[in-house]
Amino acid sequence: MIIRRKVSYADRTVRPGNDQLNITEQNEKNNELLTDRVKRTNDIRETARQGRKRHADQFLQNTAKRHKLADLNVGDNVLIPVPDVDRDPTDARNVLAVVMEMKDDKYKLGVFDDLSKERNAFNIIEKCY
Repeated sequence: MIIRRKVSYADRTVRPGNDQLNITEQNEKNNELLTDRVKRTNDIRETARQGRKRHADQFLQNTAKRHKLADLNVGDNVLIPVPDVDRDPTDARNVLAVVMEMKDDKYKLGVFDDLSKERNAFNIIEKCY
């Protein structure tokens, strides 16, 4: 059984005052939503900016610590790691060398036969005690 409701003509007509009011309310709601979205986006960006700055500070501290650990002088013995692709299973993992010269945080190393051709960075070599 279907019950039909009588709809009057007044219910079907749109009142011009209410329509304009509804549009104004809808615009205000849209503006609030947009403002909230912009605020959330700015908060997320600020949080990301702070995270990047914190990460950069940690990176610089760790780099400074590693550089400080590699505090070498001319004449110190150091170990140079040999990459896995350049050695046989029975070869040594490291080569013993002596610091011959330092220039701009790069070290010229002397090995058993001669001087190495390139300069090595502080993060590659380890000091022998």
